[in-house]
Amino acid sequence: MHSSLQIGPAGRWWDNKTVVQTVGINRDQQKRMDSIFNANKSAIVGSYKAFLREQSKLDEISKDPKVDKERIFAAIDAVSQARSALQKATTEMNLQIRQQMAPDQVEKLEKLK
Repeated sequence: MHSSLQIGPAGRWWDNKTVVQTVGINRDQQKRMDSIFNANKSAIVGSYKAFLREQSKLDEISKDPKVDKERIFAAIDAVSQARSALQKATTEMNLQIRQQMAPDQVEKLEKLK
């Protein structure tokens, strides 16, 4: 699921020495990015678990040969809402991380995708 704002490579790219050197990230920026990651981690993990829970419910409901339309549509809506919450949480963190960089660093990072 990558429809949220994604800057640079996936994961904690600011820990990758090659990326850090290519983009020109300094130690102070890395520390701020670590703090942002840590501050957002529980919200993202919680949103991800909620998404998985709703997806699992939808999968179970879909197996019922007599499922009614309202029930399955409600489950689809719940999955969509959970996915949206996860995308927003991830985008919030990525925006905060991006704000720690100069425009030229963001441009260099975007080229690494």
